[in-house]
Amino acid sequence: MRKSAKSLMQVFPLERERERGNAYDENPVTPFRFSIDPQSKKRPFGIAVGYGQKQFRIRPSDKSLPSTKTSLTGLSSNKYSHTFSIGLTWMPEFKYGIGIQTGIYYDLTMEKAKEEESHNTDTRYSSTDHSLSIPLRIQYRIELAKDFSLFIYAGPSFDIGLAFNDKVSSFLNDQETSTESRDRYKEDLKRFNLLCGVGGGIRWKGLQLRAGGDWGLLNMVKDAGSNSTYKLFINKPFTINLSYQF
Repeated sequence: MRKSAKSLMQVFPLERERERGNAYDENPVTPFRFSIDPQSKKRPFGIAVGYGQKQFRIRPSDKSLPSTKTSLTGLSSNKYSHTFSIGLTWMPEFKYGIGIQTGIYYDLTMEKAKEEESHNTDTRYSSTDHSLSIPLRIQYRIELAKDFSLFIYAGPSFDIGLAFNDKVSSFLNDQETSTESRDRYKEDLKRFNLLCGVGGGIRWKGLQLRAGGDWGLLNMVKDAGSNSTYKLFINKPFTINLSYQF
């Protein structure tokens, strides 16, 4: 009986190799398995939170003058304001790791600044921007190991301004003497912005970390005519986002 079993394994060496291959698949020696077409769960839907930076880029009409980058108040030495976001993601994949990266995010950008005028007089500035962001990008994801992959993306993003509240207050001996406030989307800024961005990230099981940047393509000055002395673009030079994909 033992002899016949041994002879059968000799007669069918392919079956023997196939059994070895199955054992390797279940218990691989190395966790890495380069795959052009990711085999892990697609996980198209997710919820995300993130941090970013928002800045104005002011380009004078006189092309001999350089562009300047500022924060929302124009007083920060960092030349950007801090943004916090939360949203829903949708990233369907088609074939060979190629897919779409989209969703909807609520962005909150805030900045406060203080300008001393004399020993006991100062002016305080506060800017708060509420907006929605809807990206529509092409994404490519490559799987390096089971449930672990890298991805890159590029494409446009559409931002819709909800409210941009600017407040300027004058103080004397820390007592408020006057204040002015306005919604810049109602006065001098357009609500709709088109940006183009690039970035990448990693995914492990349902956790995904993404980083990148977006740069504005449209002049955001409302009613800008031929006599306008400058153009204003809104950029997001850096964003980082943590999401869980279902």
